[in-house]
Amino acid sequence: RASTRLELSDRKQARLESLFATTHFERLRVDMPVFVGAALKQQRDKKQRLAQARESKERFIEHVLNEYDTTHSGGLTFSELRDFLSNLDTTRTEKPTDPEVKWVIQMATPDTQKFEGEWISGKMRLKGEALQAACTHWLMYLETWDEIAEVFDKYDSNKTGFLEKAQLAEVLKDLNVGVEVDDADVDAVLLQASSVTQGAITKPGLIKAISIWYAIDDEKRQRSSQVLATGGSACCCLQ
Repeated sequence: RASTRLELSDRKQARLESLFATTHFERLRVDMPVFVGAALKQQRDKKQRLAQARESKERFIEHVLNEYDTTHSGGLTFSELRDFLSNLDTTRTEKPTDPEVKWVIQMATPDTQKFEGEWISGKMRLKGEALQAACTHWLMYLETWDEIAEVFDKYDSNKTGFLEKAQLAEVLKDLNVGVEVDDADVDAVLLQASSVTQGAITKPGLIKAISIWYAIDDEKRQRSSQVLATGGSACCCLQ
């Protein structure tokens, strides 16, 4: 009898295992295609989007070079880039200025450019994805042109086409609701925003200067809030 009970117990265990395995298998058989199918579709869609984006970039670059690379060098020289930027917005009557073209080059390239004649001579050229980056930055600049030009012209009192440190300080003071900005902050903005023209801000450079100032101001406000939250003095944090 003990042997019979043991056999029945073994059969019961085997049956349960079989049932579990069958149920588990059925679950996998039903659910797996759904999960795997969704994952594969998502992967295929991602690959397709990346391929389309790559093809779009390649077509864009090829079109730009065919149209404006008159020297057939595989990239755009300073003057060729100016022509390209001019035709991106035909509503603007004047061609991009030298500082504007330099700003676009600097924004589109990772390294700080010296602009010591290497771009004018054609030794340095803008190529590949840098062309698309140049296009993006130039169009963003044109979108804010009216506002930037108005602010710039207001503070460019000597009409040099550049804002010196004192003039930049006045711009930042206006942004700071009439409160004087720390000299160190003005220096920090000037240093980061004048990578093309050291020590002075151009019209396109003013966009970067304003964004840098807001970043500095936001950081100070956050630090001040943290100090006040811990019962400290905000003025100590701002110094």
